[in-house]
Amino acid sequence: MYGTVVDVIRRAACVVSETVYAPGTGLAEHAHRRASVCLVVAGGFTELRGGRSRDHGVGSVVIRPARAEHANRFDVATRCFNIELAAGTARDGDALAELTVRAHAAFATNDCVALDAAIGELAVGLGRVREPAWLCAAREAIRRRFPDVPPLTDLARDVGVHPVHLARGFRAHVGHTIGDEVRRLRVEHACDLLARSHTSLAEIAASAGFADQSHMNRVFGRVLGVTPARYRASAPR
Repeated sequence: MYGTVVDVIRRAACVVSETVYAPGTGLAEHAHRRASVCLVVAGGFTELRGGRSRDHGVGSVVIRPARAEHANRFDVATRCFNIELAAGTARDGDALAELTVRAHAAFATNDCVALDAAIGELAVGLGRVREPAWLCAAREAIRRRFPDVPPLTDLARDVGVHPVHLARGFRAHVGHTIGDEVRRLRVEHACDLLARSHTSLAEIAASAGFADQSHMNRVFGRVLGVTPARYRASAPR
């Protein structure tokens, strides 16, 4: 299940939108190419990012660096105001939260001048950060060799850094561990097969690299809050 975009404004360097989510909506782990801020206008949701689960109620402002993987669960009807900007990471959470609230007020009243001013300040606050070459190579190797991802030592050797540096640097830049990245890919792969095929759950678990169907069930419950069977029943066709 996905949210419904009710209004959107596109600028050269950003996308501004409002999205509504029906109760029971769940979003598998995903990432946005750009840095983003999200203001909860109504309702609320739970977000899992970097192995931590956090609840965000009305008035909460969620700041995400570019390419930060996260999963969401909406237990109640929810409305979110979103701004996606050039790739970067937030440096001043309080200031960015205030700017996001101001941008939403301008968006709601169709005050384009005030909206552009707030977006401009947000763009400054979301400073651009480039990924080092070894990190790009590591992420590409994980995706290319999935589900048979090499051990950390082999992956580090292939990208030319020490295993400890790879493990620590990966988490610092991406926001989660390499193991979390692999689990995300497994869930994405399984979700795709669940939505578009009638393949058995056991076969999907094996194809995605889970130890067995029970392992897949546990990971789905932790990441999406639903079982694979329930996800299949609710997935759009």
